[in-house]
Amino acid sequence: MLSRIKAIQKTSLIDYPDKISCVVFLSGCNFKCGYCHNPDLINKDLESLDENEVLEFLVKKKKWLDGVVISGGEPLLSNDFFDFIKKVKALNYLVKIDTNGTNPSLLKELIENKLVDYIAMDLKNTFDKYEETVSVKVDIGKIKESIELIKNCDIKHEFRCTVLPFLHLKKDILEMDKLVDKLVLQQFNNKGNLLNPKFQDYKQFSNGELEDIKKYCNNCELRI
Repeated sequence: MLSRIKAIQKTSLIDYPDKISCVVFLSGCNFKCGYCHNPDLINKDLESLDENEVLEFLVKKKKWLDGVVISGGEPLLSNDFFDFIKKVKALNYLVKIDTNGTNPSLLKELIENKLVDYIAMDLKNTFDKYEETVSVKVDIGKIKESIELIKNCDIKHEFRCTVLPFLHLKKDILEMDKLVDKLVLQQFNNKGNLLNPKFQDYKQFSNGELEDIKKYCNNCELRI
């Protein structure tokens, strides 16, 4: 039984592109991004949801939902969710995984076992600014391995980056754009419950600034 299920968003029109989905949030993360909007999944010992109850919900909602998004936190901290995903797939749901790319071996296993239909990897910054952005030591080799694995698989995917002027210069965004085949820029939101409250004082890019940056990218989308 999967014990890391801490929350479920019962309906989402934006988390799985072009699909109606629900989002299952798993606890734990090996990054400490100050702008994270899910700090409770990292800092607090939230009560777990019963896996069987989540599956019962998915059975009841099969007529209205296309897919299930497994998010976090970082879902790929361990392989304890494999059986859960198999049960979700047995209900004929599409499965999307959100990941930070630090566990390429587990990601490869998901792909090879055809347990995932869409992969969204968070690309945090240029490699030389990764640790500054996520506030922990990072094995960049694993990040690079995940990027290449995703780019070369036949599964729908995207690389996305939450950008804010404090951490991302225009040249950084253009450098990231060259690393991947599809980059989605997400507007930083300084409102709400953030992992590091000081980020509430940092400004956002304007929509116009992001539109201007997009003009210089190869294959970039905006999510603002």
